[in-house]
Amino acid sequence: MQYKYVVLTNTTIGTFMALLDSNIILISLPTIIRDLPGTTTIEGIWIILGYVLVTASLLLTIGRLADLYGRVRLYNLGFAIFTIGSGLCSLAPNGTSLVLFRLVQGIGAGLLFANSAAILTDAFPVSERGRALGLNQVAGTGGALIGLVAGGVLTALLGWQSIFWINVPFGVFATIWAYARLKELGARPGREKLDPAGNLLFAGGLSLALLGVTLGAISGWASLDLVLLFAGVACLFAFVPVERAVASPMMDLALFRNKVFSAGVLSNLLASTSRGAVGLVLVFYFQGALGLDALTAGLLLIPFSLAFVSVGPLSGYLSDKYGPRLFTHELRADRAPRGRRGNVGDSL
Repeated sequence: MQYKYVVLTNTTIGTFMALLDSNIILISLPTIIRDLPGTTTIEGIWIILGYVLVTASLLLTIGRLADLYGRVRLYNLGFAIFTIGSGLCSLAPNGTSLVLFRLVQGIGAGLLFANSAAILTDAFPVSERGRALGLNQVAGTGGALIGLVAGGVLTALLGWQSIFWINVPFGVFATIWAYARLKELGARPGREKLDPAGNLLFAGGLSLALLGVTLGAISGWASLDLVLLFAGVACLFAFVPVERAVASPMMDLALFRNKVFSAGVLSNLLASTSRGAVGLVLVFYFQGALGLDALTAGLLLIPFSLAFVSVGPLSGYLSDKYGPRLFTHELRADRAPRGRRGNVGDSL
């Protein structure tokens, strides 16, 4: 097998597994809260939130570390951590330990997400990169879709622990394969530095704000909940001047001067928020209010994800033919501020 196809296959497995776990846990969450001893509603929510939070807050830092120490090295490490985290999750004795083990899993997923596209870009020539990245993303979206059905089937037949067992054999195989076959092709400049202050403010701000919102929504907004929320928001506000002051910021805030880039980021944020909120509410509605089992709930959620998977490629085709403005209401790249065109606008 040509090396580029080895990279495509391995990174596709990684993307598939990481996104599979974001949905497979969703459909099993009511069962976990009910069957795992001592699991509270707050812990149940953080079983999902912790995974996503760690992944999101570490992506930029992992990207910087990959530039310094190698993309393949961190990607391989991510597969190993993800597999170990999956095994630990299946052995969790209570809700608190499952939340902690999901954080381990999230670290592994962050290492996979941050480096898979870069490794693909290094391995494929320019004329083939779009197709390779497209196949990788389709596999990831397919994993999110399959996770809804697989979570329901496995939970109904083998118990909630089985949704983590399934990752272990695939993870072990892919980890060994990645260590044996993948190699560094990208240049490592080694001149950039880490941004510990920015990382702490960003990750800490998100964590405190989400924790405050979670506790407040359940307990009725006690003083501690408000303190956590405002502390998190304060950290995120402080993140902006810190990033402008440091020599090597984890996030280049100058990118947001490009209106196309900012509109794309905002639209992705709103779309992801709405999809996640609706999915979470529907899971508890189906299994709580209607009393359906996990398998039936998973089947009922398929149209929700199937519509997303189906409209995505169609929207891309129509966007290529008629332009993105009609479908997204974003500003076109040719109307971006002068001097800010190029890769950012083109990538959107």
